[in-house]
Amino acid sequence: MADACSIIANGAVLFMAAGLAILSANLALSLLTFRRPGHATSTPSPCRVSVLIPARNEESNIGPCLESAVAQAHDPLEILVLDDESTDRTAEIVSSFAERDARVRLIRGQPPPPGWIGKCWAAHQLGQAATGDLLLFTDADTAHRRGSVADAVAAMDAHGADLLSLWPRQITVSLAEKLVIPLGYALILMLRPHWLEGRARIPALGAANGQFIMFRRAAYERIGGHASVRDHIVEDVALSRRAIAAGLRLVNLDGQDQLSCRMYRGLAHLWEGLSKNLRAAFDDKPWAFVAFGALQFAFLLAPFIAVPLLAAAHQPRALWASCALCLWILLMRLGLAARFRGPVLGALLHPLGQALALVLAVNSWVLSSRGTVRWKGRSYAPSLAKTLPPSNDD
Repeated sequence: MADACSIIANGAVLFMAAGLAILSANLALSLLTFRRPGHATSTPSPCRVSVLIPARNEESNIGPCLESAVAQAHDPLEILVLDDESTDRTAEIVSSFAERDARVRLIRGQPPPPGWIGKCWAAHQLGQAATGDLLLFTDADTAHRRGSVADAVAAMDAHGADLLSLWPRQITVSLAEKLVIPLGYALILMLRPHWLEGRARIPALGAANGQFIMFRRAAYERIGGHASVRDHIVEDVALSRRAIAAGLRLVNLDGQDQLSCRMYRGLAHLWEGLSKNLRAAFDDKPWAFVAFGALQFAFLLAPFIAVPLLAAAHQPRALWASCALCLWILLMRLGLAARFRGPVLGALLHPLGQALALVLAVNSWVLSSRGTVRWKGRSYAPSLAKTLPPSNDD
């Protein structure tokens, strides 16, 4: 019996070690190819850029976002903000900027038609109103450093990109944010082969960050714009996959020198936002969602769970090996924290953050199945293909 327990324990640890080795190799290759765009030269691009910002109840974010947008040196530039039925001071703040800067224009959004996700409908209206050669869709909670637009335009040309997405520096304040938000970058780089981008046209591997997506107008129109993903909650990923399927060149770059973003403010906001996104990111592929969660559990959380279990089972060899795996994971997380200027605390508390992320994923599955996914006063159906009528508490 003791020999059987030893074989099982050692086999489990060997399995975790093999999986972690594969994830580590993929992470190393992804980091080598996840480059920064660099800074634009003194030669300005003649391309007209439309900065397009959908905003729904963003009075705490829209001011800093617009301050950073109007500070951009790129010319010609227009800045369009669509007020998506806000009930706060969002429109008033945008109007004050428009009065001071002719490049800023406020658009009053219309209610989303049946079958449209709210943000997709807002972005669609912005795309129709834009006059630029390049369309930059960005979120109201994103702050752009001076020169970020020019850097992105230069990167588009340098990489021959039809669709460029910059991944910003993520600002985290609360403990929940520090635990979960940096884990997002870690998981994407560990579990998605970024190094295949541009080398293999596999739409399922598409990815983009909606906080900064720049399209060439012709490419945007070729894939049908946001109308083509009208029923997708995670529209940035859906757009990237359509771009790959259409034979367009997608480029993702590390944009932490160009912009920053605080995605969520505290546990409640984070809980609602990620519960909306996690299941929806996999569209109609539940097996992919389950596989993604299983890989996280098996190789990034199970070693920490195994330590007390192996100690209780008196399996010293497997115990020390499992401890080594835990140290390996923590060192990877600390390295990523240094690379992306993330919180050290979140890296050190990795098992807690990983467990919280998996709980969020389960909650996202449950809410999607029940048709009770909510975001900013709107509810979405489990099919992810239609908007439900507002509930009485909206």
